[in-house]
Amino acid sequence: MDTLLTVYPEYDANALQQERYKSQELIKNSESENISAEKCFTSKMKRKDKEITNIHDKLNIIKKCKVCRIGLSENNKPYIIPLNYGYDFENNTLTLYFHSTIEGKKMNIIKNNNNACFEVDCDNQLLEAKKACNYSYAFKSIVGFGKIIFLEDTNEKIAGLNKIMQHQTGKEDVFIFSPEEMKNVVVYKMAVEEFTGKQKKIEK
Repeated sequence: MDTLLTVYPEYDANALQQERYKSQELIKNSESENISAEKCFTSKMKRKDKEITNIHDKLNIIKKCKVCRIGLSENNKPYIIPLNYGYDFENNTLTLYFHSTIEGKKMNIIKNNNNACFEVDCDNQLLEAKKACNYSYAFKSIVGFGKIIFLEDTNEKIAGLNKIMQHQTGKEDVFIFSPEEMKNVVVYKMAVEEFTGKQKKIEK
């Protein structure tokens, strides 16, 4: 799993802080306006009893999870990898942010095919029963599809890294990265085109 980068707290980046406040406000607005799920994804789920349709509930899952598994494809062969991530939700659109080293298998795959899917899950718990076939498992998950885009502009890369750091640490700080670190990292985002939520509740 890709590690988080070293940060330098002496840098003043008010613009990045303002962007974070803007993103938080947009998420709050989505909660108060109760944005319909149809605006955020188009796939239909077979198990309607397990479907999560409220966008606020889905964003809470994305907020709670820390690891995202992205699925790629190379010559019709699937390739999946777990990554730390950050996110924002703006204009009813979910965007995920990742970072990696400059070279590697996933970088080569993405350059040739930027279509991708992702999955996050949390609140996992085994539900025991007297009979083996009655065992079950509680969970909450999000699955989605989109395209991966490399961030070339330095300011966009810094903003993307801050999304990752802020999500992973839970801090609202503006994190700073040295020029040398910026040369050795690739920052990319997934423009999510559709996503669904699913859960198995614990029966009380």
